[in-house]
Amino acid sequence: MSEPLQQPDRSGSQPPAKKLDSVVRRWWTGLDERRGDRAELRRARTPSTVAFLPAYHGFVRELAQAGIYLSGETAAVVAAVVAHVRRDDPSRSFAKQMASEHNGKARVSGLRFRRMLTIDDAAELQTSLVRTIHLLDGTASVGDLSTSIRWWNDRTKKRWASEYYETAPNED
Repeated sequence: MSEPLQQPDRSGSQPPAKKLDSVVRRWWTGLDERRGDRAELRRARTPSTVAFLPAYHGFVRELAQAGIYLSGETAAVVAAVVAHVRRDDPSRSFAKQMASEHNGKARVSGLRFRRMLTIDDAAELQTSLVRTIHLLDGTASVGDLSTSIRWWNDRTKKRWASEYYETAPNED
């Protein structure tokens, strides 16, 4: 998961991140009508188990139709994680949402946040992000989350650290 897994879109229509954002958001919205698919994705604990689900294959087809190609593992993590989002909040990045104040502290502790930044394994990332979404009461930026998973590397981790500590400077 340390290297970007999608080839850049050279069609000139939309930047790859925006294109991924819109496809994932559209697919995520459709899960409201396919509650069984959402439930199966939520129960899947690893990228391997996600890959056995018809909803995952539908997601990969939608990505491919839009000219977006992710590794199977990355697509599985995106599908499983965003299935746990109940409310999309595109107004703030996921890192800023984790740092947002709740009862005088960041919603996600500095320790938990730093541990997340050390993850390089897809299954561990999936588990950590799902737990984090639950700490955020199911609210997350679907677009930023999917783009961050897709580009889960040092650059993304540094961006998250910067955004988190700008929002919650006193978190240890």
